[in-house]
Amino acid sequence: MALDNNFATNITNAVKSLVEADGLLDLSNVIYSATSEIGDFATKHNVITDVRNGKLVPIITLGNNYGALSADVGDCSMNTCDLNASYSTKKWLLGDYNCRVPICLKTYSEDFKLFWGMYNQTLESPLDEADKDAYIAFLTNIAQKNIQGALWRTGYWGDTTATTNALISKNNGIWTEADAGVGEKLEMEAGELIGEQVYNYLAQMYTSASNEDWFNESTAQFIVSRKMAKTLVTWLNSLSDKSMYNCDCIDPSKVVSSRVFGIDNLSIFGIPVVSHKESDEAGKVVSVTPDYRALLINKDNVLVGVNTTEHLDQFDIFYDKKDRKIYVDLAIQIGTAIPLDEYVYATQASA
Repeated sequence: MALDNNFATNITNAVKSLVEADGLLDLSNVIYSATSEIGDFATKHNVITDVRNGKLVPIITLGNNYGALSADVGDCSMNTCDLNASYSTKKWLLGDYNCRVPICLKTYSEDFKLFWGMYNQTLESPLDEADKDAYIAFLTNIAQKNIQGALWRTGYWGDTTATTNALISKNNGIWTEADAGVGEKLEMEAGELIGEQVYNYLAQMYTSASNEDWFNESTAQFIVSRKMAKTLVTWLNSLSDKSMYNCDCIDPSKVVSSRVFGIDNLSIFGIPVVSHKESDEAGKVVSVTPDYRALLINKDNVLVGVNTTEHLDQFDIFYDKKDRKIYVDLAIQIGTAIPLDEYVYATQASA
């Protein structure tokens, strides 16, 4: 059975009968509890739709030509010159992930079906019943959260070399792409880092990138792990608490005021520092370490490819008369690409 959380059982354990629980069975009173909401993957990334596995990303490099335009030859003719550009490609690798959730209403208790307003299963589809909407909406909500979780997991931690891990083995995520490319690499020391160390590493990355022709302050971004961002923000706020007259003293007025620096609106050296709690939480599922990673890169050099046109997921719910089951099908195809080796990537030695 796909869902074994029988809410009606929990309710009737708290009261003597379903009559006493009548108020609790009003679905408008249901309160859903979650440790944290999963952010929408698509709104936070540069998503390319209608991507097919093996499709090529066209890359045109327009370099500065300081040798163009020769001196006038002194007559009516003109010098010839070339308008050249470098062409290259990168192949999309889409990972295919899916699952099917079978649901047999016969296995649910009458109390459960009463709670959700579901009729007994008949030869007709229970999805056609007039009051199936609350239960279907509940299943849809769970399915969408699962899809978002899978997108965050595969979008960042996908690794085709992890052949025994079915959760990430079909594509390369953003971190894997950065590690596999030939952009500049910076190795951070292993173990727990303090805020000042995080700052120093980001400063080193910024200095390295700012000396490169590709670096553009208006489009550059730091993509860092959530733990790395938290460590930096905590340290910056501790510095802000210090007195402007004596850095060894704490200014009480600053300590009790709102924090100056926050994780979700952080910039350093004028460059946005982007971190997502979802990517860190997804990494824990696949036991990926270390906790400190940072990528300094132009925004348009990080692409997420999907095979659909309007959305990232494939979701279907249907009833099979032969099996007498409701099926919920979930599927995604996702790939990431860093087309240009124009970035600075910092990770710990144990990565």
